Amino acid sequence: MKKSAFSVLLFVVFILTAFMPDEYKFEPLPTSELDQQVSAINDRFVNMYVVKNGQNYVVVDAGSDINNIAAELRKLQIDSSKVTAVLLTHSHRDHMAAIGLFRNATVYVSKAENFSVLGNEQVKLAGDTIFTIGKLTVKAINTPGHTPGSVSYVIDNTYLFVGDAFSLKNGVVTRPNEKYTKDMPTAVKSFEKIKSLQHLKYIFTAHTGCSDYFQKAVDTQL
Repeated sequence: MKKSAFSVLLFVVFILTAFMPDEYKFEPLPTSELDQQVSAINDRFVNMYVVKNGQNYVVVDAGSDINNIAAELRKLQIDSSKVTAVLLTHSHRDHMAAIGLFRNATVYVSKAENFSVLGNEQVKLAGDTIFTIGKLTVKAINTPGHTPGSVSYVIDNTYLFVGDAFSLKNGVVTRPNEKYTKDMPTAVKSFEKIKSLQHLKYIFTAHTGCSDYFQKAVDTQL
């Protein structure tokens, strides 16, 4: 995206955010190591997450600005060439702009997103499935609503990444942003699948931060 076009996008996001109800405002995490395995990458109004995988990395989503993502990765001394997989929660523009940085990565995305990427091997996910990437065990869970092909990912039965499927407010899950969610009743139904998960510790969202107390976060009704 050209610099002028991206500036317009940021301005639009700023205006929309300024007039949103509090529960829908973007509050991404700063670029930082969150624990020994997971780091957050701040891309202005959205987070990408990096998960250590031995000497390599897996990323969840890929941000809205490839240049900004590259700069933020350098702050944490993360080598983009060592990213071996990109787990897309869905295919909105602000979640996939930096895929081009990760030329050695396989891109995982739901078949329902009807999305293809050039230059990377791609895996189309159909239904809930479990697979391994290096030392990591990944469970892909269909959580449609925000988009028809929204997917949440559980890594090593500890970390849950939901993208835009849900939001967090004061450490508790809330409905996803109504302005951008295609099918809210389906999103609410998807939450019941998430509530049933056991033994998780963390839940990470794309725009509203994370919680390290999963059971408290999901102990609610949407």
